Amino acid sequence: MAAARDWVRALFTEPDEGFRQELLSLAHRGIPVTAAAEGVAGAIALAGLMPWPIAVLLCGLGGATYAAGRTSALYAYNRPIAAASCALAAMAAALSSSASQSQDFSLGVIAILLVMTAAAVPLLPVQTICIGLLTVTAASRSTHAVFVALIAAASIAMAALLNAQRRSHYESYVGLLNATEEFRALESRLRLAENSATLFRLSAALAHELSSPIGTVTSGVETLLTVCARQAEAPPGEQKRFVALQTDLGRSLRSSLARLKGIVNRFQRLTNLDEAATAKANLNDLVHEAVDLVQAEFPGGAKVRLELQELPEIECRPQQIIAVLTNVLMNSIQAVNGDAGLIRVSTAADINRLEIRIDDNGRGIPPEQLEHIFDPGFQVEDGRVSTGNWTMFVSRQFMKDHGGDMRIQSEMGHGTTVTLVLPC
Repeated sequence: MAAARDWVRALFTEPDEGFRQELLSLAHRGIPVTAAAEGVAGAIALAGLMPWPIAVLLCGLGGATYAAGRTSALYAYNRPIAAASCALAAMAAALSSSASQSQDFSLGVIAILLVMTAAAVPLLPVQTICIGLLTVTAASRSTHAVFVALIAAASIAMAALLNAQRRSHYESYVGLLNATEEFRALESRLRLAENSATLFRLSAALAHELSSPIGTVTSGVETLLTVCARQAEAPPGEQKRFVALQTDLGRSLRSSLARLKGIVNRFQRLTNLDEAATAKANLNDLVHEAVDLVQAEFPGGAKVRLELQELPEIECRPQQIIAVLTNVLMNSIQAVNGDAGLIRVSTAADINRLEIRIDDNGRGIPPEQLEHIFDPGFQVEDGRVSTGNWTMFVSRQFMKDHGGDMRIQSEMGHGTTVTLVLPC
């Protein structure tokens, strides 16, 4: 019973509001086709191919249908208007087919009206059936009634087929949108996961970087308290020496606190990547920050060489650019060999683009891995499923989000070159 109700409802309306709105948009674009077919047929019929009242009627229907299609208040009624207009025009042509001199033309007008309306306007099944029945009824006394019936049946079948195709395309489109949203949500979660992994790898660098200024601040505060206590008991002649000591300690404390603030700010840039704000930034400054972040991870004896040209500021998301640079530098650090390790970071400016090159003399990437370096995937390790290669995938996505690109060249035993390109 429920299936029967659904079938009957489908004859008269669309259960999905989104699909209904899509069909209304198609009908708005298709109704001028019906109007044009009626107007052209009426204009030609005025040459004597049809009785003049019917020719005038066709011209009038064409003009009225076009005007209705351009009226905003009638937007929701374009389909029934097109169906009614087509039915009246086809019935008029069917009635005129009894005149021997106009039979061929009248039959051609019927075929064109039914086929073009069924193709251009997404009519409901009940609307196409009504048009066909009215046309066949009007042509029932004609010697070509069977031909008209076949044309009507063909138009009904065409409309039903097109309606099914439109629904299929709409459902595919909605499915694609849902899949895209799910992919974006997954990509966002993976970005956060990769960011967490990067922060975990940099935790040792953070501890090393923080330990020195914290130790300086702790020692300085204790020394400053001791100096203040002794100054209170010192004779007037030694006051200047204690004041000088306090000044030096204050300068050291301010320097250490500034260093702590800089370290915290650099690590804050690697958090909340999905909420990264757009701002003016100089790529050379971002390179310095990324190198400072990973400096403690360099193996003993390995060196980093900066060859930075003067660059203009660009509008970008600094957090994401630093995240990309940090990921690439961490990969280079893991690839270089001890004392002989060298990582060279260079920047250059062209007319319409900026370029960052990161070269290392590490072990290189095998060709079979290089071919799929940006392909995200999953791998099983010790019975656990983990992400594989998402860091490079996410990094290139960040670059593409900026309108740029990320390219990698590598040769086994001779190192790897990563090129980051951004528009300016």
